[in-house]
Amino acid sequence: MAEHPACEITHRQIRVGTCSWCQTAIGDSAGMGPIGDEGVSLTEWDLDAMRQTLREGDCDARSYTLNNLEFDGAPAIGESLPLLALVLDDPDSQLRLMAEFALSHHGRSVTSDEAEALERRLAERPDQLAARIVLLSYYFGGRRLSPGFKRARQEHQLWVIENAPDSHTAGAPEARVMARDEPAEYALAKQLWLQQVERRPGEAAVLGNAASFFQLNDKELCEELLRRAQRLEPNNPAWSEQLARLYTLQSRGDDEQSAENARRAYTELRAAELKRDASLTGSEDSAESKGRRLSTPLLSGPTRSRNWRERRTVLASTKRRAGLPKNCSR
Repeated sequence: MAEHPACEITHRQIRVGTCSWCQTAIGDSAGMGPIGDEGVSLTEWDLDAMRQTLREGDCDARSYTLNNLEFDGAPAIGESLPLLALVLDDPDSQLRLMAEFALSHHGRSVTSDEAEALERRLAERPDQLAARIVLLSYYFGGRRLSPGFKRARQEHQLWVIENAPDSHTAGAPEARVMARDEPAEYALAKQLWLQQVERRPGEAAVLGNAASFFQLNDKELCEELLRRAQRLEPNNPAWSEQLARLYTLQSRGDDEQSAENARRAYTELRAAELKRDASLTGSEDSAESKGRRLSTPLLSGPTRSRNWRERRTVLASTKRRAGLPKNCSR
């Protein structure tokens, strides 16, 4: 019997295997877990059923299917990719974000052969954001810094900035370039971001992603872009949180300017908490209650609870650096 709301959806999507939500064996799979000894999925999925849910299911059904495409026992990347690509066009911003997270998660575990196959696929059809998200995650980090890998990574970074500047990935660490490490590459990416900001000045997500790119390279420009995004979406806590992060980076010293930046960071964190609480409780002043969709969606469930605890820890730490008394709530 299904023990989790996701099981009703998941059991219909498994031909043979074990439901990762309730550990129920489906088909001829008694004693078989969702994954084998080497992390290979042992589940035979009904990809058509998954595709149908992603196209026709309600928000919860699509969300559970997204989880099935990401976690233990998920279909291989070749099977998951076209399904996750569907969700990148989903009308729900939270699900689009989840799909990008899932693609990035896959990118951390793809093999070199799978990455090469994706590159060949892009050579034939370059307009595939999903494949580029996987590859950016694959190339990310200090493990793959050969000249060939760096060139491939840069190609995907520039494509995402030029063609999907409002995507979550465009503002993620995988799409950033450090001016001190790669000055020529940084100049190209900077030029593209400045063009996007000029072309799309009324899109908070684009301004916010550009700000993320400049956070460690041009703090003044980063602050200007975040303030512009904040004016477009005054009730979105993401912009206050990013401003707080920017000011925190400038509060590491022992001088008065560092202390002032810590106070500014604390003020923005407090503002973010108030905005987030208002949005989650559906207050009259929240962006969602006025029918506007935030460009950076709010998380829910266990993730929201975990993030809440982390934010409270950061808030207390920032208050100490700012030299504010414990009972100060300003």
